[in-house]
Amino acid sequence: MLEYLRGSGKHTKAIWWILIIVVVVTFLGGFVFIFGSGLSSGGRAQAVSAVATVDGTNITRTEYQNAITDQRTGYVARFGQEPGDRDMKTLEVQAFRALVLQRVMDQKAKELNLTAHDREVLLQLQSSPPPELMNNPSFRTNGQFDPQKYRAAMQDPNNDWSAFEERVRAQLPVRKLQERLFTSVKLTEPQLRQAYRDQNERVNGTLVAIVPDLSGNPATVSDADLQRAYDRYKSRFWTGPERQLEVLVVPKTYGPAEIKTAQDLANSLVQRLRAGENYVELSRQYSDAPGADQGGVVDRVLTPTDFGSELGPRVALMDTGQVTDAVRDGGRFLFFRINEKAVDPTRGLPGLRVSQFMVRVKPDEDAIRKQYEQLTKLRSQAQKDGLGRAAVAQALTTAKTDYFDLNSPPQQIAAVPEVADWAFSAKPNQVSPVIEGLDDFAIVQLIGTKEAGPMPKDAIAEPLRRIAQVEVALDRLKPRADSLTALIRAGRSLEEAAAAMHLDAQKLTGVTRLQSDPRLQGAPEVVGSLFGSQPGQVIGPIRGLSGYFAARLDQRIDPDWTAFEAQRQQISQQLLENMQRRFLEDYASTMRLTAKVKDLRSEISSY
Repeated sequence: MLEYLRGSGKHTKAIWWILIIVVVVTFLGGFVFIFGSGLSSGGRAQAVSAVATVDGTNITRTEYQNAITDQRTGYVARFGQEPGDRDMKTLEVQAFRALVLQRVMDQKAKELNLTAHDREVLLQLQSSPPPELMNNPSFRTNGQFDPQKYRAAMQDPNNDWSAFEERVRAQLPVRKLQERLFTSVKLTEPQLRQAYRDQNERVNGTLVAIVPDLSGNPATVSDADLQRAYDRYKSRFWTGPERQLEVLVVPKTYGPAEIKTAQDLANSLVQRLRAGENYVELSRQYSDAPGADQGGVVDRVLTPTDFGSELGPRVALMDTGQVTDAVRDGGRFLFFRINEKAVDPTRGLPGLRVSQFMVRVKPDEDAIRKQYEQLTKLRSQAQKDGLGRAAVAQALTTAKTDYFDLNSPPQQIAAVPEVADWAFSAKPNQVSPVIEGLDDFAIVQLIGTKEAGPMPKDAIAEPLRRIAQVEVALDRLKPRADSLTALIRAGRSLEEAAAAMHLDAQKLTGVTRLQSDPRLQGAPEVVGSLFGSQPGQVIGPIRGLSGYFAARLDQRIDPDWTAFEAQRQQISQQLLENMQRRFLEDYASTMRLTAKVKDLRSEISSY
């Protein structure tokens, strides 16, 4: 309950989207991280442990912690508040992946003998100061970076810039690699014109569809039916590399005394606030919520349903200024003050703005340590018998994820998102160490590995079964499709043939290659055939994924080439940027997945 408040749901979604494009942002931004002393070779040599190795080179704990700090700073700048617990876990994933990617690109730049020269280092420092310099109060005026102050400092011979010069010198080879990759993507005139045509050439037509009635009992399908459906449509189930995990999640043990202490504190604070004490002052003293120093204001409109089945109905009846009762959410107690009634701008529903107050349960460290040790023994057994068997022996239950890619973690590992990176570094059947989440411990086992290509048949059993059922239904409709074909070949118009078979002839309007008609979903062949036909020509019936389709091209509307010339530069720039982004995403993803990454974070435990 209330997990969205712990993780600031809107922000978590935004961060996961950022994770998807972090490769591109990293390329374009120049791999600028605040590594401090951990960036230099000396810092690496002095580090006592590594959080990962990438093709044999270490990512030190110092580098990792400083990268997390950088991500957190960026989060605050982006959203104007401190990250919640779950958002912080996501930022850690983002920091780790960016560090891994930098290591990979460092090595690639070295392979290409890309180096930094003194003049280049100086120009880079002058034109693109590192973030910590831009944020340094000495170089800011009225809260903004002041280039004049910065230039004056660079010209002062008493200032030692050697640390920053070394940092830029280390980054420049990767930036040169970025420039090479970026400029290698070219947009030709035929590509530009075809892209404009795909978006703006339109066809109008007439459609006759023969679709199965799926409202009754679905057809019974055999193994042969499933195999035929898979062979016909497996190209539509093509994915990149994916993994499947068996997951054991065990809630942390909180003793009754610890829970009661936190609950009593939360309840007493509720009473003090209801008695008139200052909310912001109490928040600063006692709250663990994001933005507690500013009163824990939640920066969006919530509806009563967002508060769960227990608290939601009560919140709906509360007035501005009132404080809710405290409710438990895992290892914390939460309560809220109603700041104002409002309307959710995205959903148009009545809602409210609130401030959040959080009191953490302080666990018994000895009890948590014992639980960790017990799970470590279970993990050892799982390495012999498998995670499922080892869990059952302890009366615990595991869950299996669907296949997932690196940027789409399944819900089963939401509490420990770093597991996704572990999965893409692990070997088949390998069992993870015990991984600590916010309120849980987790152990996972890699049970499925799929490289780029069609999904295995057993991994898409349910959607494949539904497709096979439709295929069987379509087989039964083939005689009707053949009859429609015969009528068209006999000279009947499409409308006459449809009427003879008690079918409707429907109009298609404004269909483009990029934006089809919903009625043609699952039948891209029909759209392609319409664009390849002549006005008045009837095509089909063509068998698609959802039915048989016959169509006639009634009108082709050519693109406005005058408008194209007027918009050429804008269209060219946007298309080139999209091509570069896709290329860089694919390149970086390939480099990341082919690198030998050993994720050691879960092996570094405080217990």
